[in-house]
Amino acid sequence: MNTLIVVDLEATCWLGHPPEGQKSEIIQFGIAKVDMDLLTVRRCASIYVTPERSTVSEFCTELTGVTKEVLDREGVPFERAINLISTMHQPEWYKWGSWGDYDRRMIKEECLDRGVENPFVECPWLNLRDMFGFKFKMGKGPGMDKALEFLGMELEGRHHDGGDDAWNIGRLVVEMLRRA
Repeated sequence: MNTLIVVDLEATCWLGHPPEGQKSEIIQFGIAKVDMDLLTVRRCASIYVTPERSTVSEFCTELTGVTKEVLDREGVPFERAINLISTMHQPEWYKWGSWGDYDRRMIKEECLDRGVENPFVECPWLNLRDMFGFKFKMGKGPGMDKALEFLGMELEGRHHDGGDDAWNIGRLVVEMLRRA
């Protein structure tokens, strides 16, 4: 099976700089899988991660919809989230991609900071935003929401929800492949 794992992250964020002693960290992994032969996408996971070095700001909640209460109720430690991704999705068998380099860098940095093995380190990574920009002769690709708009597609779900964004990025990949 020719599969692409699409990953979209949400992280703690602030309007301006982080408060003293806090650092942006992953609070949600969204994962979708694209069957590149059948041109189908399926939702796979939305894993909430309990932050350890930061708090969820009001700005972050407005942007992502993620609240402290959601993270307290549904969040797992970062190491557990990585373990779930490794065991449930076996990324070492596939290619993976994200909309721009932010997600790849955040995973790499957090795994290094926490001494956790990066489940994607052995996988070929695709910058899907750059691929979109190249395919449609736009230079640097637009944001995911603008890419959907460019192709006449509706955003499904909530923008800046990791699970919904991974799904929508997967839909963009399928549409790019259809137009190949």
